[in-house]
Amino acid sequence: MFKTLLAICLGIFNVFAVVLPGDDVNTFKSDVNNLYSEYIYLEDIETSEYSYTVVFGQMADKMTFGIYFNNIGSLDEHIVVRLDSQTLNINPDIDQIVKIKAFEAKGETITFTLRNSLDNSDIQTKSFTILDYDTFKTLDTYTIQTGLAAGTVSDITVISSISESFKNFYLILLGIIFFMSVIMIFAKTKNKGLFNKNLRSQDIEKYGDLVEQAKKSLEALNEETDEDEEEVIENRLERENNEPEKEVYKKNLKYDDIEDVKESYDIVKHLQDKGFILDYTMISEDEKNQIMLELMLLKNLNKITAEEYKKETIKLWKK
Repeated sequence: MFKTLLAICLGIFNVFAVVLPGDDVNTFKSDVNNLYSEYIYLEDIETSEYSYTVVFGQMADKMTFGIYFNNIGSLDEHIVVRLDSQTLNINPDIDQIVKIKAFEAKGETITFTLRNSLDNSDIQTKSFTILDYDTFKTLDTYTIQTGLAAGTVSDITVISSISESFKNFYLILLGIIFFMSVIMIFAKTKNKGLFNKNLRSQDIEKYGDLVEQAKKSLEALNEETDEDEEEVIENRLERENNEPEKEVYKKNLKYDDIEDVKESYDIVKHLQDKGFILDYTMISEDEKNQIMLELMLLKNLNKITAEEYKKETIKLWKK
């Protein structure tokens, strides 16, 4: 029983030992010592709120920086790294810990800023001049430590700037545009799709046939309109002479009382929804042909009656 309890306690202790920030930064420092041949600590701060370490030195014959930052789960602070005028794309891992053992910085000055995430104010900012190895060896303000020099070029993390990330996005976008252009050029050379002259000529012929059909329908409507006007005049004369009006009324039902017999389809709203201008006196003949085709479609779909079609067409072409 005692052995079981002891094993459980040791297991709990081991779990906490893995996640303790102090042990994590110590692992980082151990890795630095193993990889670098010579190095210095530019920053090495550990508080109850965060752990923050910056290292600079030589690894695989290159001058590199290393950075470790752990805000111990509070998310109240974050680190910003700028190389000259560009902000580097420093991404934390899944535990929100920044841990980069070595990255090469090619420029004049590198700046490390510890920033408050709540109000975006700077807690601490320090800038360092990027030195070559000979100048690094002459430093007397830092203690140069000697490492095991086991690092290779493959251990160096490549970090792009945020501006370069946007540049990559635009390169991808340009690639897509180029790919689509190639497809269009191929379609044009092969006479495919919209570039096929035969298909386009067929569509133009179909449109011409529809316009011709609309014009013939208009001529027929004009003839019917003349006959209807004569009929209305005769009916008025008959009413004035007190003759029976039943038959006359039935003939004019389509003009006078069509709304009492059947609720009409809202042609005006339909044409407005299609984007047509309904002031027929202000539109061109081409636009009138488009409206004419739409009216013919409504008639063929039985959404409007022949009488409604005739009335709207007369209004459309009335001068």
